Amino acid sequence: MLKFLIIIPILFFSRSTFGQTCCSGGVPLSGNIGFIGEEKGLFQFELSYDYNFLNTLYFQNQKLNDNSRKRTTQSILFKSGYNISNSFSADLLFSYVQQEREINQFNNINYTRTRGVGDAIVLLKYKVHGISNFNQILLVGLGSKVPIGKSDLKTDQGISLSADLQPGSGSYDFIYWGHFQRQFKLRPTLVVLSRIIYKQNGKNDNYLGSQTYQFGNEFQSLIGVGDIFYIKNLSITSGLSLRYRNTSFDKVNNVRLANTGGEWIYLAPSIGLSINSFTTLNISPELPIYTNLIGTQLSTDFRLNTGLHIKLKNYKSIKTIKTIKL
Repeated sequence: MLKFLIIIPILFFSRSTFGQTCCSGGVPLSGNIGFIGEEKGLFQFELSYDYNFLNTLYFQNQKLNDNSRKRTTQSILFKSGYNISNSFSADLLFSYVQQEREINQFNNINYTRTRGVGDAIVLLKYKVHGISNFNQILLVGLGSKVPIGKSDLKTDQGISLSADLQPGSGSYDFIYWGHFQRQFKLRPTLVVLSRIIYKQNGKNDNYLGSQTYQFGNEFQSLIGVGDIFYIKNLSITSGLSLRYRNTSFDKVNNVRLANTGGEWIYLAPSIGLSINSFTTLNISPELPIYTNLIGTQLSTDFRLNTGLHIKLKNYKSIKTIKTIKL
């Protein structure tokens, strides 16, 4: 099944540490970038909240009977996009992050909370002509994650926090992005889509003051379907997607770090409520249906993303492909 989820998009082409146990959660940046829309002069904005709850300890693909650890990551994400022309567009994403970790062992509770501005992403996209038309669109993009968030926070006791508890990563990363979606003549509101994202991570050369830290490279693949329904004057968008995510192991001083990396499959239903012709409220929970980690790690039990999406343009002059938020 994993091979299927990887191959399909190509055909479409569309850490906090306790002992040696790491956390597979993180700030959801690369998976939230990439507006769809192809008309020149179109502005898009989205303010969203992302909640990630981690309470299950895994050894590879086996759940362990250990409830001593839990973790939450809460992120406020602001995304903006502008279509420079009918072929080129650019997106920006900024984040504010709060992470909490609680370890309860031997009647002792160790609680840590960090918060701050996270890293940012800039993404440039191009519509591939010859494939894109009124019923389908293929976009490819190249971007970078810019380390504007702090990566050297310390506890009140002056102890440096591990890399996966920092708001920022301290590294410049490259992002390769592709998106394909298609409508159908028999039901124009029905959309099938596929998306692939690859993030090639750089190094933080100032980890703990004198070391280097490199998060593992990340691959994501998504396939989904969405449709639009109308109840009187209310437009409701519903969708369902499968997302495959794979991360390689992290490195400290170019040495592989144990208990990092793995692969996941998530099931994500979604719903969008159109408040008016240019504003939509999107809600999308996400549940892991397959988890296979390298070593022993804490992993996601539940994730929720909700946001307000705004388009600014004279829509009477736009004839563009329907977009589905998944």
